[in-house]
Amino acid sequence: MKRVPRSISRPASSSAINLSGWKWSSASREPSGNQYPESSTMKPSMNDITLVAETAFSHEGDLAYLQKQVEGAAKGGADAIKFQILLEPEQYFAAGHPSLARIADMVFNLQEWDEVINLAVSLGLKVVALPLEEAAFRYCLERASLIGAVELHSVCFHDLHLQEMLKEWPGTKIIGIGGRSLVEVMQLLEALSSDYGDIVLMAGFQSFPTRLADLELAKLARFAAASGCTMGYADHTAYDDAIYHQLNAFAYLLGASWFEKHLVEKAGESRTDYESAVDWREFQRIKDHFQELFACLGEGDAEKLNEREVIYRNREKSLVAAESLAAGDVFTSANLACRVLARKDGKSGRHFSEIVGHRSVRAIKSGEMIRMQDVE
Repeated sequence: MKRVPRSISRPASSSAINLSGWKWSSASREPSGNQYPESSTMKPSMNDITLVAETAFSHEGDLAYLQKQVEGAAKGGADAIKFQILLEPEQYFAAGHPSLARIADMVFNLQEWDEVINLAVSLGLKVVALPLEEAAFRYCLERASLIGAVELHSVCFHDLHLQEMLKEWPGTKIIGIGGRSLVEVMQLLEALSSDYGDIVLMAGFQSFPTRLADLELAKLARFAAASGCTMGYADHTAYDDAIYHQLNAFAYLLGASWFEKHLVEKAGESRTDYESAVDWREFQRIKDHFQELFACLGEGDAEKLNEREVIYRNREKSLVAAESLAAGDVFTSANLACRVLARKDGKSGRHFSEIVGHRSVRAIKSGEMIRMQDVE
């Protein structure tokens, strides 16, 4: 994918809504530039988005629980499942860190990770791996045939060793940009590749649960415009607040096409990272809400009217004779008027500009509709 020019002042480009060519003046509210952009006939569908179930460390080191999460992701209709892979905790946490001992109890060995990843693949899920240190990243590189994407966690944003390993990754690359400025992100993209249009930038950050005032969803459009990258939104709002369905819709309209939500076996059960995690049934609802959104958006073809729009359009005023006219009379703005008719006999389809100056081919009573065949 070829990236767009990196001027951060240009209008946001989006896979959902194409705003290119429209620049609105706050004074005149008149469009400038390309006044009539080409109509899009692409109707959005579930094929346009990727829905990711994030497991994080909610498994708490319980392999059987993680396997149930994988099965739940498949049952809920997720496209992909994300695993945070940690093999050497001491390479992630510094010695003496209060979380080091706790996280060490949540580490799986290579054989267990193989088992989990193979289960996900067998259930038709794409695997997104989030390696937290070098040993974990090497494992992912060795399993590249099974893992569809790797993500550089925002916590590891400036880890040069992981950045270099990310360059080697042959599949989809994801960068977590929560808590990162636009300048930081652009600098990293330039360091990773000269053509980074196929990288996914995953917005959202782990603040459980995230306050609405802290979301800053408008940044999605800014990052998309500056980078040309595919955008993602990882929701971390409260699991029992259905507003996140609306937030997904807002994120889509701002350009996101990857959507992530934490998944647990039972929503609301106290465990690691549970505050924003939902169960598999809620994942099905996420899909249902996207289907409703896509139905509302339609094809976006501004030249095409659907059946209901045509019915509404046909309620418009029709062109009628403002006075009785004889055959041969010239139509003028003075002897024409517009009225809503109880019944239309034939098609009107005429406007003042099409008729004025032309002659009537028959006698027309006052108040009678001017039909297409009445004009010479």
